[in-house]
Amino acid sequence: MPKSRLEGGFIIPPADFELIVADHCNTSCRSCNHASPLVARWSADPASLYRDSSVLAKYYRPRVVKILGGEPLLHRKLAEVIRAVRSTGISKHFRLITNGQLLHKMDDAVMELIDELEISVYPGVSRMTDVFPLAREKTLRFGKKLSINEYDVFRKTFTSIGTDDVHLVRKIYDACKLAHVWGCHGIRDGYFYKCPPSMYIPQLVKGIPGLDADRIRIADSDDFQARLLAFVNAPDPLACCTYCVGTVGRQEPHALVSRDQWRLETEKPSEELIDYDWLERSSIKQDLFDDCKITTKTDRAEHRRRKSWWRRLVRMASRRTNQAYAPRRRRAPKRQTAAQTRREASRSTY
Repeated sequence: MPKSRLEGGFIIPPADFELIVADHCNTSCRSCNHASPLVARWSADPASLYRDSSVLAKYYRPRVVKILGGEPLLHRKLAEVIRAVRSTGISKHFRLITNGQLLHKMDDAVMELIDELEISVYPGVSRMTDVFPLAREKTLRFGKKLSINEYDVFRKTFTSIGTDDVHLVRKIYDACKLAHVWGCHGIRDGYFYKCPPSMYIPQLVKGIPGLDADRIRIADSDDFQARLLAFVNAPDPLACCTYCVGTVGRQEPHALVSRDQWRLETEKPSEELIDYDWLERSSIKQDLFDDCKITTKTDRAEHRRRKSWWRRLVRMASRRTNQAYAPRRRRAPKRQTAAQTRREASRSTY
């Protein structure tokens, strides 16, 4: 299982770092794993992010900083936020992830500060035919990379009821790609978080003590790096994992839903929201593959091939673990045809 490691005096996470600059969004996606349809409006303070990133950059260096939300283009001082964090030297590559609906209003200063623009495409979201040409024009003009990802399906993440089964919580956590593979670490108001759900679950599930303890205070101290490395590589589930099904939630078609509908769909126990087949697959092997994301049109065939490969792998593992060993049977001799019998009879007469 990939882990954060010490290299050249810095903690290097397994993948990327998430810079969440806004919680609110201009769409209301079912099963959004940042809970944007339900949480309160919030925009990151540039001064606060600069302070926290300046300390973090002394000890922690992600390969990529992903700027996202909610919808990041709703932040009125987005260029100021990116400039503040980039000036700390925490990473060399900044990727802005947006649904593109507000791309026509985006300040050119934002394009100058990022290295990559990623457009997330969701069914039912309008104006995408206008977004693609504009995104290509902007990235060509500023010499930036452009990525386009389609999300036809989402997986369930949050449950306001949770589960009392500690063994199930452990299994979900061990299979969770947010915690172990995709490197979705983040910062917020002076604290470092292991994953976005641990930021939002205390807002979604009220009155449960200990849920706000799944974080570590960012501090420029002698022992901070050691404590941070121990925190991100900790083998035990977070308290919030009781109210989260990680990346093994039931898959369902993407849809835009109301706030009340979004809340209603979380009011089920963990056991009813889990895709048990995907849980078993993720327990066998973890990689960067995201079965909800389609990068290009030609990637659809590869997407289907990978899921088919997972099914074969699960069947093989199931046979090994659930069936008793039996010695291989000898292959029965092939039955001779009538012509072969006549040939052998003719040979024996001479």
